[in-house]
Amino acid sequence: MADLTERQRLILSTLVPEYINRAVPIGSEFLALQYGFGVKPATIRNELVELTEKGYLEQPHTSAGRIPTDRGYRFYVDKLFSEFKKEEKSTKRKSAFFDDIKEIEQEEHIYVSLIKILDTYSDNLVWSVEEGNESVAFEGFQKIFHQPEFQDVHKAEQFFATFDRIRAEVEDIVIFVKQAKERVFIGEEIELLPHGEYSSIISSFSVREGSTIWVSFFGPKRTRYREHLELMSWLEEYLG
Repeated sequence: MADLTERQRLILSTLVPEYINRAVPIGSEFLALQYGFGVKPATIRNELVELTEKGYLEQPHTSAGRIPTDRGYRFYVDKLFSEFKKEEKSTKRKSAFFDDIKEIEQEEHIYVSLIKILDTYSDNLVWSVEEGNESVAFEGFQKIFHQPEFQDVHKAEQFFATFDRIRAEVEDIVIFVKQAKERVFIGEEIELLPHGEYSSIISSFSVREGSTIWVSFFGPKRTRYREHLELMSWLEEYLG
């Protein structure tokens, strides 16, 4: 992302999580009032225009603020990865998560119990499959349809249909992820799925006797990337 100035990086790093948390377009007035950035509101407005021209933001309506594009989300996620490398601290939430995993690690079908735990930490759909087994376990439909993106009946039905495709083509999706060597897929990056409206955070983990399970958080592009990546890193640390 060498095409961004330091100020643009700062504004984008602020706008994306604000949009994730608020679910409404973010305007220059809000950013000026809440953060300032040491410049006049007109300067922030000009920076938003330039970030839009560079493809990191879009404006859903002429009078609205901005929301991230796939490229804007990708900037944010890549920044999170670099931050995680510097943040290796234990928290009460992490300890509680490890306690939860410890209770199920000897179960025969650990991938089924695992997503029940992950579901309590996430507002996305969570699915998991054991490699070589086409039966996909999942949790979280009820919560995900409380999100603003799926208040529209057509979009909710579209999400149902997309997840049905994941279940039917899970082996192809696992192969795609292996070849891509990526953990986070945003919008159009999920080449096997239609619409380009979703995000998927997916990782594989080795469990007892060399078995491999795949775990994914699947939901709208406006998702809590930090929390989900944190959960994946904890899971990797515990099972690794």
